[in-house]
Amino acid sequence: MGVSEVRAIREQIINEYMAAKLGLSGLAAGSSTHTFITSRQERIGGLHAQLTRIVGEEEATRVLVDTLETIPEQEIRANMVMVLIYSLGETEETRQLMNRIAALWGDY
Repeated sequence: MGVSEVRAIREQIINEYMAAKLGLSGLAAGSSTHTFITSRQERIGGLHAQLTRIVGEEEATRVLVDTLETIPEQEIRANMVMVLIYSLGETEETRQLMNRIAALWGDY
């Protein structure tokens, strides 16, 4: 147990949060959104419980809050990348640019 496990759980938290957000507005609109969003919230709660077992309650809460605070930035970066790819086309130059952006940003 350690850093890689915490990193994997952070990724899952981000994915669940983004899925819930899409449930509010976007791809899942019009479906049974309340059940969908509740399910995602419960999964985030379960991920927090996993973190608690790994790093303790206080650190798990800090990791959760820190993770949730990074999401808007990641969403903006992902949107920027999609616009760039759409605008520039899927060329070798675009791929190289995306690789340079990924090197600067880490994940986008």
